[in-house]
Amino acid sequence: MKPTLQQTRLLKKYLRDTLNYRETYEEIYDHILTALEHNAAYPSFEEAVNNIIKNDFGGLKGLVKIEKQHYSAVVNEVIKQQWHNFITNFKFPEIVYSLLLFCCIYYGMLQFTMQSYAMVGLFFAIVMMPGVFVLARYFKIGYAIKDTKKSIKDKILGQVAGKPLLVFNPGIFLLIAKNQVSLWVSTHPFIISLVLLTVTLYVLAFVKLCRTEIKAYQVS
Repeated sequence: MKPTLQQTRLLKKYLRDTLNYRETYEEIYDHILTALEHNAAYPSFEEAVNNIIKNDFGGLKGLVKIEKQHYSAVVNEVIKQQWHNFITNFKFPEIVYSLLLFCCIYYGMLQFTMQSYAMVGLFFAIVMMPGVFVLARYFKIGYAIKDTKKSIKDKILGQVAGKPLLVFNPGIFLLIAKNQVSLWVSTHPFIISLVLLTVTLYVLAFVKLCRTEIKAYQVS
């Protein structure tokens, strides 16, 4: 059974209204189209689609269950990839660049002359960079595939992007920046440098994660 253009539009609308995420919608839509091509036993398009959903996915409850399973798998994949990108910075040869970056940061802390609020602003810019890439990824991919339906990765990437804020909360730092930032840097330059290096490498790992996904969608 080969569906008409109108029938495929109705199927798309039905699945988009039923499912929450683009990845599950695309996977199930493709599966149903393929199954329809080999299913000529039912006289109507609606009956054929309902039969496929019932037999292959277990009905509407089955679709919801599949989406939850898919969500968990994607979340684990994103976290695993982010962790891999971060750990790679401590393996050869990337560790050489990480050590050079630490030396530059540590030297900067030893030569610290920046005003307290400027230092807080610098930290804030670093930890907010993942959020910028989350937005860039959303619009880039939506533009590339001409579909801005919510992705499974939207929420988890937002959570991963927000992790540096647990280390550096700009609101708290601004309250104590006037008297404390300069003192911290002058008395604990090594620790401050180590924290700043860790956050920077985490941010760079996240940027790499987003760029890889954007590139994959642009190629496809």
